[in-house]
Amino acid sequence: MRIYQLVPSMAPGDATSNHILEIDKRLTKWGFESHIFAQHASPKIEKKIRPLAEIRPLLNQKNDLLIYHYNLFHFSAHLFQTAKCRRILIYHNITPAHFYTEWDKSNAKNCRLGRFSLQRLQQCDLAIGDSDFNRQELVEVGFDAAKTAVVPIFLPLDEWLALPIDTILQKKMRKSNTTNWLTVGRIAPNKALEEVVRLFHVYKTQINPDAHLYLIGSQSIKSYSQEIKNLVDSLDLMTHVTFPGRVSDSQLKTYYQNADLYISTSYHEGFCVPLIESMFFGLPILARNATAIPETLGQSGILFNHLGYLETAEMAHLMITDTTLRQQIISTQKERLQAFLPNAAEARLQEALQQIGILSILEST
Repeated sequence: MRIYQLVPSMAPGDATSNHILEIDKRLTKWGFESHIFAQHASPKIEKKIRPLAEIRPLLNQKNDLLIYHYNLFHFSAHLFQTAKCRRILIYHNITPAHFYTEWDKSNAKNCRLGRFSLQRLQQCDLAIGDSDFNRQELVEVGFDAAKTAVVPIFLPLDEWLALPIDTILQKKMRKSNTTNWLTVGRIAPNKALEEVVRLFHVYKTQINPDAHLYLIGSQSIKSYSQEIKNLVDSLDLMTHVTFPGRVSDSQLKTYYQNADLYISTSYHEGFCVPLIESMFFGLPILARNATAIPETLGQSGILFNHLGYLETAEMAHLMITDTTLRQQIISTQKERLQAFLPNAAEARLQEALQQIGILSILEST
């Protein structure tokens, strides 16, 4: 039996791309003939990816399976709609368009189209969300709840362990006992990074002057990125806030291991991989109670509902300085991490395949 995964693009370090590669490994291990198709693939991984143009004649065998990863509007959705084989949709969420309207009209249009087109993909054998929040969004637009499931994102934990530390970066972060705040993800309006900056400003000016904020992530939305930099400048924080942009995996590991607090003020997340990364690296999490964030955290981390800047900054300080509280938070985060370990995700993937009758090979493994 052949199983195809279809996605618009593949890039190393991208959470969805990593997820696809990890699924491919499991499918191959279980005895399936597995292939990944994408329109665009980074040179670093292109040997593992087949061109999108090659998939069309392969979609007519009714016993094969097409898995379509959906996180943006793309013409490849038509291939999924018209395929004659069995079909699974994996929904990774699309940010609501209103977050982008003021900053990037093209992005807003694509998000609007992506969310509108989602309802046209209902005619499939199974629709999977990588969180229950995403699964519920599928149901809300018309998918049959009985034909939905949750399979969490596969995380490359072994690769994280093997990564070397960037020693130069580590020395820089640890100089003069500076307290380091960290947030990771695209510099985008739904992340509400202006609130991170204002919160950090209160923390630095009223609680701890020896602090630094690292805002890691792509700055592709130029107008919003510039707005955040302008805010940093207006608050006289230019020497205390760093925008590293995209970083290597080794650098990202170094940031996590040398930070004192992970902060998220995001209003919209479909899963939020950086929360899991923070759990893995033992970094306490302070986050807004919004969308998928409370689901991902479970009973771990610290959530806030309303951002009172001084009160939240004081909580951040407690999480950093109160050893007992800090260790308790780290411990509960480690417990929560168990739900996202590869064996847990693998079991949920098996259950999903069994749900559509793909049993014979799995039952013999």
